[in-house]
Amino acid sequence: MSEGEVKLGPGTLYGALSKLEKQGLIRKEGESGDNRRKQYILTNEGWQVIELEFKRLSKLVAISQSIFQKEGDTSHE
Repeated sequence: MSEGEVKLGPGTLYGALSKLEKQGLIRKEGESGDNRRKQYILTNEGWQVIELEFKRLSKLVAISQSIFQKEGDTSHE
């Protein structure tokens, strides 16, 4: 991570996309006329995973917020 951005090399990115495709979470679509350019689309199962992960992360945020409120938000100083 650099300056708030995640930076991935091409091999890492395409490896991750390939894995997600094999898991059925995304599907690849080529653009007509250009086989080098691809679009990756979330499948229905992919959307379900995103929704579950969003709920999981939301719970973690709520727990973290309650901990900071109980400690008077001074534990990070």
